Amino acid sequence: VNAYNEAHWRALGDHLREKGWIDRFYTFLIDETYEGVAEVTGMVHRAAPDLKNVITMLPKDGYPDVDLWCPRLGDAQMNTREIGRHLKGERRQQGRLWVYTAGNAGSDVPALHLDVPGIEARVSPLAVWTGGYGGLLFWCVNYWTVDPWRDPMGYPRQNGNGSLYYPGPEGPLPSIRLKMLRDGFDDVDYAALLRGSQDVLARRVLAALPVRGALDWERDARFLLTWRLAAGWLLAGDAPRAESALAA
Repeated sequence: VNAYNEAHWRALGDHLREKGWIDRFYTFLIDETYEGVAEVTGMVHRAAPDLKNVITMLPKDGYPDVDLWCPRLGDAQMNTREIGRHLKGERRQQGRLWVYTAGNAGSDVPALHLDVPGIEARVSPLAVWTGGYGGLLFWCVNYWTVDPWRDPMGYPRQNGNGSLYYPGPEGPLPSIRLKMLRDGFDDVDYAALLRGSQDVLARRVLAALPVRGALDWERDARFLLTWRLAAGWLLAGDAPRAESALAA
């Protein structure tokens, strides 16, 4: 069935509800443009009102069937006030706004491809978390047009953009960037646990977080590794070692 047909989304919505997956699914039908968005997202909601539509643009009035706006991380940072006014006008929480990263080589916001230091993949989850955004989107994890072991530039001018895995003889193999991203999500877990604590030392450790936002983070990885050690010791119940790591 044609994906731009209401019957397709009605059938898919029925299937997802039957499986209990409806809350974990979203459509991603139009990329980086407002053109055609109102018509397509309206079609989806007419067929299945509980399906969520994601659009990779800054929030804009006149699109009532967009459930999750998802601009580039840098654009979200530079348009914070306008986004806040829009979300308030639609009575949406900041968590209803996702962000994505694609490219961004040489910019101030962290990126996930090969042309930047690994610290950028590591801090990406914290950059999203400190901004209060609800999710991080990366457009593809296995986009290869040639053998990425020989030529990682599957996307023009951006090595590794669109791939976080490599093809292996027995299945996909994780990139170092993927492992950095995993560690970064663990950093978010540590920070969230500290935020939920009333302990004075926990507040001090959280205040020392070297990622203050997508445009304000320490490029020297030693700052983040030291912070992670302090947070880990404190969460493990060893306050003296946490104090020592924090002072390092």
